[in-house]
Formats: sequence, C-alpha cells, structure tokens
Amino acid sequence: MSEQPDKLDSILDAALRGYSNVEPSAGFEQRILRRVQTAPDVRRSWWKFGWGLVPVCVAPFVWIVMPTRDVPLPVLSLTPPPVPAVAQVVYPKTPSPAAKPRILPAARPLPLTAEERALLRFVQSQPEQARAALVLSAQIEPLTIEPLKIEELP
Repeated sequence: MSEQPDKLDSILDAALRGYSNVEPSAGFEQRILRRVQTAPDVRRSWWKFGWGLVPVCVAPFVWIVMPTRDVPLPVLSLTPPPVPAVAQVVYPKTPSPAAKPRILPAARPLPLTAEERALLRFVQSQPEQARAALVLSAQIEPLTIEPLKIEELP
C-alpha cells in the first residue's frame, strides 16, 4: 500500500513539471494588450445603474412631503353608558294550595347498552352471586401505600 501513493505522487509531479515548463505562445502579450485597449470603458457603465436608483431614492421623500387628504375621523363619545338603578330581586310565585299539580309526560327510557343488558341478565339469573359481588365490592378496604424510602448514595 505504501507504493501506491508514491507512484501517484511521481505521476502528478511529472505532469505538473510538464505544465510549468511551457512558454506562452507567440503574440500572447500583444493579444492581451489589444483586448485591454478595445474593452469598453467600465467607469461609465455605473451611471446607467445610478440613474435607475434615482426614482427609488426620491420616492420616500415625495411620499413624506406630499399632502395627504383629510379623512374625517369618527367622533367617539366619552360618556359612560347609563347605569341601571339598583337591581331588584324577583322571587318566583309560590303555588297556592288549591292549585293542581302539573303531571309531566313520562320520559321515554333510553335503550340499554350491551353491557347493561348483560348485567341485567346476570342479576336476574343468579341474584345470590350478584348480591355477593355487590356486598364484597362495598367491603373492599382502601389501598394504602407506604411512604417511599430513598437511600442516600455513597
């Protein structure tokens, strides 16, 4: 493996030596000087860009100086709304003893869910077990949890 980088280095060095030892072609300097002399004057081209910025710079000043049209603002009254007099407590009328009680129509029972139907079948088929389950659930002692003890680390 140590031979591969050495071979690669020697190949690259040889190639670079070949590039660095080459002289420029004939007339190279004359071509460069001619191109510089015939190039357009770059100093004047910024004016084109500068004239384009003039409206952008002048617009904020014109916007500030231009008079705005007067728009009437709505007038708000600063007086508070009227406060009502002291509130009076209104008690409902008590029914007279001679009044007949109103009988409300019976509300329709809601349909039972599947769980409720299963519980009803269980209670109807085995009442002793259902009673024992209800009595046992009433006798369940509350759960007590001992305080958590955290030992210090050495």
